[in-house]
Amino acid sequence: MENKTKEITISVRRVYHKYAEITLDVPSSIDNKDVEDFLYENEVEYINDLNQKFSEADYQVGFGLGGGMVDADNEYEKRFDVKGTLYGKHMA
Repeated sequence: MENKTKEITISVRRVYHKYAEITLDVPSSIDNKDVEDFLYENEVEYINDLNQKFSEADYQVGFGLGGGMVDADNEYEKRFDVKGTLYGKHMA
């Protein structure tokens, strides 16, 4: 007897991300090119606030690209931007 049905599999993939940001005051005497070093040297001053914001953030559908976040190949991305300037960069 011929089988009148066939089995199929339906698959779906959805990508979600979280995004958080905090604002810090950095001494104006620090050159923009030295801000990254300052942030690493003073990470203990802000990392808990950033982690708290991140844990409270809602999941959003999508890859989270835009607003300077451009690295679609990585699962994690962190950057800083100096307000009032066009200077900003990804942090290693």
